[in-house]
Amino acid sequence: MTTCWWRWLSSPSRQRLPGFIVALGVLLGCVSARENTARATLTLHATATGQDVVLQVEVADDVAERSRGLMGRDRLAENQGMWFIFPNESLQRVWMKNMRFALDIVFLSTNGCIVAILQQIPPCSIEECPVYQSSAPSQYMLEITAGFVKSHALRVGDCLKTVADKNMTKSAS
Repeated sequence: MTTCWWRWLSSPSRQRLPGFIVALGVLLGCVSARENTARATLTLHATATGQDVVLQVEVADDVAERSRGLMGRDRLAENQGMWFIFPNESLQRVWMKNMRFALDIVFLSTNGCIVAILQQIPPCSIEECPVYQSSAPSQYMLEITAGFVKSHALRVGDCLKTVADKNMTKSAS
């Protein structure tokens, strides 16, 4: 058995070991980070239909979480998304680098009302990806599956009704 290990350690396969260990660490770190991500329930009121739209979201409220976003995911379920919280209201920019599926992106003001919507934004797998920007200042950004905005008749001016997580429930005003 020692001979086998020695041959393996002296083989070209051994040279790939550090890369494998780093990749495994990154993968486990990403899985661990995603498991620890805060989650919330958002309720938006779609004025066009008079219906409330409920979404289960992961919260990205720091630089690392906002930078990682939904990269590397294969899909989102219909009523799931990612809720980005920025430190202040301004024009927000987003790109689709390393995404695997298209998204609708909804920008909301400090008071929780939709100020801009981008629909059917395609994924990007090349080095130079286009950057998309909100057309109005926003403090919040919601990434959801492409087609969600249209199927739920969301539009500029619709507002958050509630934001809730396991520790709190508050009304948006």
